[in-house]
Amino acid sequence: MTPYDIGRFNGDLMAALDRVSGIRGYDMRVLNVLDGEPLLLLVPTRINPDLPNLLVAAGFHGEEPAGPWGLVEFLTTCDPDLLRRANVSFLPLVNPTGFRVGNRYNMWGENPNYGCTDTAQAPANPSREIISLKNMLHEVLHLARDGFLTLHEDHRMDEAFLFIYNDDAEDAGFTACLRHVLAANFPMLAAAKLDEFAFTDAVWVPDGSPDCSFEAMLFKLGIPRCACTETPGQQPLDKRISTNAALVAAFIRHHLA
Repeated sequence: MTPYDIGRFNGDLMAALDRVSGIRGYDMRVLNVLDGEPLLLLVPTRINPDLPNLLVAAGFHGEEPAGPWGLVEFLTTCDPDLLRRANVSFLPLVNPTGFRVGNRYNMWGENPNYGCTDTAQAPANPSREIISLKNMLHEVLHLARDGFLTLHEDHRMDEAFLFIYNDDAEDAGFTACLRHVLAANFPMLAAAKLDEFAFTDAVWVPDGSPDCSFEAMLFKLGIPRCACTETPGQQPLDKRISTNAALVAAFIRHHLA
């Protein structure tokens, strides 16, 4: 498989959408068209107010293909009960113009996961993708009301790690369920620091340092649990894809009563 074949990706995504629409109705919405490529949102047709609202995103960075492909694998193979017992929405490929050429940034050189919060480090002009999401921020916050998961990769690494935002100190299971999936498939980050981030057992938690990511913004705006998982780009692609599919399933299961 060519990891950046956007035509095949879109075709497989449509087939997966047909499958999940047979489980419960799903609507596909085009949030923007970026140089001919759609930024898509998949939302349950009818939101059950008695179920948790969860949002899963992938493909903020174009050179991280296993997130989008893992989300498609999840939609293609998941236990139907996971979609019936929660209102799960999906942003399957946030940065399509970067993905189609395997580039981290979009075609205009903008970082689609940066500049989401007001800090001195934030760029004056956020990316087109972030502007599209901010234009519907009220709805995004509703769809992610109970939790947000974003699937990332680090192409430099052969170890996995994750970023956790959780306002419930008693909910250690949220971190544990995602870390367990990563650790079952890859070695976990051994270093105590990577770039500017300090880690404990391969997990980073907010420490007051500037954070301009989309997940940090959602957390600051009241989403109680957010996670950014990082599969290691030096590991085999098929294993990274299946791990990302398993991460989505674990994230949803954690929120089921």
